[in-house]
Amino acid sequence: MVEGWYGQPFGKPLAEQIMIDNLDDMTGEAVAFLCEQLLEAGAVDVWQTTATFKKGRVGVIVHALAPLD
Repeated sequence: MVEGWYGQPFGKPLAEQIMIDNLDDMTGEAVAFLCEQLLEAGAVDVWQTTATFKKGRVGVIVHALAPLD
């Protein structure tokens, strides 16, 4: 559990967790659909970061901020 971020005092845990996944085998449309589904499932926020993986593969890193429960 991460503590001390987003202006929260140390010792008071956050109520969210960040989930991260590297994707190099999905179309842009599929990644957009995934992000929509994560938001509908209760994620507080979802964002993407483009990346280059091994062997020069272009991909995306999907981050989701979700409640702990």
